[in-house]
Amino acid sequence: MNAEAKHWFYTSGLYSKAQELYPRLIWKGAAKAKDFQGEAFQAEDESSSLLAAMRGVKAVSRMTQAGALVVNLKQQALAATYNKLAGEPGSEIFIYDPDGTVISDTDGTRLGQAVEADLLERIDDPFGSFTNGDRQVIYYRLGETGWTVVKLVPTSEFVKDIWQLRYTMIGILTVMLLAALAISYYWIRRITQPLWQLGRAMQEMERGNLGISLQSDDDNELGMLARGFNRMSQSMIGLIEDNRKAEEQKAQLEIRMLQSQIQPHFIYNTLNTIKWMAIVIKADNISQSLTTLANLLKPIFNRTELMWTFQEEVQYTDNYIKLMNMRYGQGIQVEWELPESVADYRVLRFILQPIVENAIVHGMEAHNYTGTIRIAAEEHNDDIRLVLSDTGTGIAERRLRQLKEILDSEQAGEQSDAHVGIGLQNVNKRLQLHFGSAYRLELESEPDRGTTVTLRFPKFGEME
Repeated sequence: MNAEAKHWFYTSGLYSKAQELYPRLIWKGAAKAKDFQGEAFQAEDESSSLLAAMRGVKAVSRMTQAGALVVNLKQQALAATYNKLAGEPGSEIFIYDPDGTVISDTDGTRLGQAVEADLLERIDDPFGSFTNGDRQVIYYRLGETGWTVVKLVPTSEFVKDIWQLRYTMIGILTVMLLAALAISYYWIRRITQPLWQLGRAMQEMERGNLGISLQSDDDNELGMLARGFNRMSQSMIGLIEDNRKAEEQKAQLEIRMLQSQIQPHFIYNTLNTIKWMAIVIKADNISQSLTTLANLLKPIFNRTELMWTFQEEVQYTDNYIKLMNMRYGQGIQVEWELPESVADYRVLRFILQPIVENAIVHGMEAHNYTGTIRIAAEEHNDDIRLVLSDTGTGIAERRLRQLKEILDSEQAGEQSDAHVGIGLQNVNKRLQLHFGSAYRLELESEPDRGTTVTLRFPKFGEME
């Protein structure tokens, strides 16, 4: 055997393996530079680790293998190519051969050592990943070489990222929560502020501070509510003012109504009539006249309530007609058509007398105060309909239209008419003030055929 045959390369079996596997390329790791001493390695450090790639070579002139081609690569040069892949602090990468021997390592501490048995047991696939203690193991097998690249990453590096992500998520959630709270506070305040202002305004109104207005330009339900409250507040002032005016009008109408019943000239003429009756006729009806006058004046002076029974109103009106007949010569006839069922219902006091007086004074004057007055009452559901008609001269069409306009006017109570006096207007206004605008006086007339006045008022309870 020559000197070359005694070289480590030939005795290690690599040469024969290269011949056997020709033309495949075989790899050998964890070799030392001293194993390949020769001219090419005289200047190299003998302790340098090498990776060797070998294949058989055949001569051109013959078919038998003539030698082997060996290419050596420094382990440091190979490690430098993947050292950057370690990345995370504390991570390391190494490569081991099919025998489980480390042939390349990032820091060189594992070179030539056997891989831990617990790692080899779990590396059974071409590639994969698993956790080993406090390390995450990532591996990949390199094709035909049979080498396996393994990367060991401390689990703390993954946990660090998780904690960093957790802190980031907590920060994001905190910011989102604060933003949500701020937005919620803004919208809740925007919704509750108008409601709080509305509640406070209502409390002020309860204390009697009317006319309060809320400022709201929102085009939503809250804005509509505020504007509705403003309208209600203003309308309440108007209603209170209208009510005050109505009460004043009631008082004025009552005074004017009473005044119309006891005007001085009326009392003087009545007493003068009785006096001349006593002087000229020397009749016993003087006492009857005085009694009738007393009965007429008694309820005016002794009673202050606004309403009495329909029967009492009829008696009062009957006494008034008796006095008118004493004054004008007994030419006035009255026909009563009143069902007994209406006798105990209450009615406004002195509601008939002004109409009767108007019929006598204006309707029968041209007939020397002679004629017939018909007074009829009917029940209609919850109302009583009272119709007074006379056989007087009636009212001209133009004048009737003017009177209807006066009665239809909302200010009828403030108007007066010399020919009608205050009778019809007062009766109409009193009905509306006490029972509402649905209850009013209706006037119809035909010249030379008479006048009809219709009153409608509610069944205002029976007297006990």
